[in-house]
Amino acid sequence: MDKQKVPSVIAYDKSGQPAAWGYEIRYSHTPLKWLKLLLVEEDELPPHLSSSAEYKSLKKQVKALRKSPVTIIGDYLRLLWAHAWSQIKVSEGESFVEACKLKIVVTLPAIWSPCAQQRMREALQVAGIAGRADDHHVSLDFVSEPEAAILASLKSMGSREDVEDGDHFVICDAGGGTVDLITYVIESQDPLIVKESVRGSGLVCGSVHLDEGFAKLLKTVVGRDVYKKMQGPGLHEFMNLHWENGLKVQYFGRDTPPYPLTLPYSGSESEGFRSPEIQIQGYDLEPIYTRIFEKVARLVQGQINKVVEEYDETPKFLILVGGFGQSEYLGKCLKDQVRDIPEFIQDAGERPWTAVCRGAVVKGLAECSDSSDLAIIVNSRVARVNWGTVTNISPFENDIHDPRDREWCPVEQEWQAKDQVKWFITIGHPIEADRPIVHPCWQALTGADEDIVTEIVYSYKMLEFKDPRADVTRRDSSVKTLCEIRWKNLLEKYQKLPEMQTTTGQSFRRLEYDVHLTTQGVSLDFIVYHEHEVMGQGNVSLNFDGVGLAVKDEEGA
Repeated sequence: MDKQKVPSVIAYDKSGQPAAWGYEIRYSHTPLKWLKLLLVEEDELPPHLSSSAEYKSLKKQVKALRKSPVTIIGDYLRLLWAHAWSQIKVSEGESFVEACKLKIVVTLPAIWSPCAQQRMREALQVAGIAGRADDHHVSLDFVSEPEAAILASLKSMGSREDVEDGDHFVICDAGGGTVDLITYVIESQDPLIVKESVRGSGLVCGSVHLDEGFAKLLKTVVGRDVYKKMQGPGLHEFMNLHWENGLKVQYFGRDTPPYPLTLPYSGSESEGFRSPEIQIQGYDLEPIYTRIFEKVARLVQGQINKVVEEYDETPKFLILVGGFGQSEYLGKCLKDQVRDIPEFIQDAGERPWTAVCRGAVVKGLAECSDSSDLAIIVNSRVARVNWGTVTNISPFENDIHDPRDREWCPVEQEWQAKDQVKWFITIGHPIEADRPIVHPCWQALTGADEDIVTEIVYSYKMLEFKDPRADVTRRDSSVKTLCEIRWKNLLEKYQKLPEMQTTTGQSFRRLEYDVHLTTQGVSLDFIVYHEHEVMGQGNVSLNFDGVGLAVKDEEGA
């Protein structure tokens, strides 16, 4: 079988070992689907999805397996990689491949939280893919799915005469689980340089919602008792044949002709039994599609409105990609519902489905080649998340700090505001590619054996700063932990630190250091500098044990 992509599904045997994945899945298997949703916190999913029978069934399967979501996705990625690597060796020759440098590009939904992104990195470790990056012949990179899609789209558009500097492109990446929107403006065509022009948006409202809606419709049409008889391998075959590769892709509105369905349960043919047959009408499915397509249309309209508000012009192109983006009916609905819709581009066939994969290849090739034909540079991006670090601020100021945060500092011998967040990236701000954001830090030390700890946190909350002198807020329940950067205080460095004294004469040493952050869209890298020296891997560790956790906010916050 020669397919451009493979379904993200896996099945396990009774011993808990992977039995089949992707196109190996047979009707006798009970596969786990919607795998990527396992990485997302349940409270980040829409209520109708987290409460759906399909999602609950998935969670029940995971619990029965006694495996973590990271392990399950790691198993799937390991099987995917083993297959891909074997096919690459066959097509290119094993000796040639082994001599080559390898670049692996992983795509992630742009709307994923840092918590979900980190879990994907852990799954790559489980799969053995991230571990290969320790080899000097292998490098690992990340790119957001809509950014990969724009790279593929710009590459395929070539040198169109109607593309000019200053043109804005809206990319709608409608996939199985998520719909991501991102907008770029062309800064230069030779070389091709683009930047993200407005803050992107997205929702968990992909085509899995159609699957959920169809399952509910089927249960209503055939009745609860009949639906129970359809459970098991027969239902999987039925959904794959009649829905996934039938009505789902053929539907184009309420005028769609009636679609006959033979229900998957049987009896003795000698007794004259025939599997019952029903028909699904176009108008039966219309509410399911309408509910989801209206959400997509609102997202698209929101992106267009942002461009108009900030640049006083409408985008030149709207490009629809992703597996869900293949739907001609989705394209029709967007044209009907979106005001001031720009020129609409929706490739035929498999190209929308494979746009993200092709874009990842374009990114990898561009970074490995000096050819200007491959170069597409994303110059800057717009932050979707606030990033900061937790700190204590001295002295405590009554007109700025919350009285609940007032705490006595035994080292500096004064009142301080504990657990404040110093933000160094805020939502909506541009982030230049490959230009680090530098955050100066300091810590009061009373001994050479103390660890230096910097906690990196994030929040989706729009921030308001009480102190105009600094981008600082108190740590409330919206603030979640990404990781801790921990490094050892070396004795020889401790002895060279400036010695300070409190008002009561107590001595301490002041350690000053910088945290450098660089980002390539969805990838965050942290480097600790002290006195212009990189504190190497032997001294610095990143602890992700608390990723995604929020502190319990005090009452009244």
